[in-house]
Amino acid sequence: VDSPIANRCIGGSGFNYNGGRLMQGPVEDPAGFANAVAQSWRERGFAVSQKSYVEGDFNVFADMPGGGELSLKNNDENLWFRVTGTSGCYPGDSRDIGQNDLKELREKEASVSPSPSEGTE
Repeated sequence: VDSPIANRCIGGSGFNYNGGRLMQGPVEDPAGFANAVAQSWRERGFAVSQKSYVEGDFNVFADMPGGGELSLKNNDENLWFRVTGTSGCYPGDSRDIGQNDLKELREKEASVSPSPSEGTE
């Protein structure tokens, strides 16, 4: 789920965006999957760290240029992996940017979604 609305940066001014994806289903080799993701992120120039807090736990974290962050986490049964990301902070008033984002989103939805009464006249 992505957040198309700007968020206020932690600790001050500016705004950022975030999102995430969930991959469901058993993963045969969760350690191998996490290692492949870590390698892919390294190849893109991200600073990567991997941590396991308990057996069967595979977490990958990446710091991106510009202050963004990515993370990959699994559940203990290896039935899903979740990747989340946050962009770096951009200058600007998060409230104004967020209100503009919301306005654009509503306009886009209105132009795509037919009226409930459309075609019933």
